[in-house]
Amino acid sequence: MYRGDSISLRDVSLDISVGNVTDGENASTAIGVEKCADCPDGYAGDSCQNPAEGYCRKRHPDYLNNPDDIALIGFSTPCACNE
Repeated sequence: MYRGDSISLRDVSLDISVGNVTDGENASTAIGVEKCADCPDGYAGDSCQNPAEGYCRKRHPDYLNNPDDIALIGFSTPCACNE
């Protein structure tokens, strides 16, 4: 980074989520908030996006040229310690 470089951030908002709204106030739905109840094998996290314990993230060769955006994230596969 060179001296004099700057970055600015404008018009930012953040949705928050609460478990139950009882008073009817601010009862709008937060978009993009999810929490899975039962992740598939090998996955963990609020959105099942992380590899579970004993698993690691792998990517296919040439994933940068794959038209599927999920290819950038990769997939969960057992670690050598979990075979």
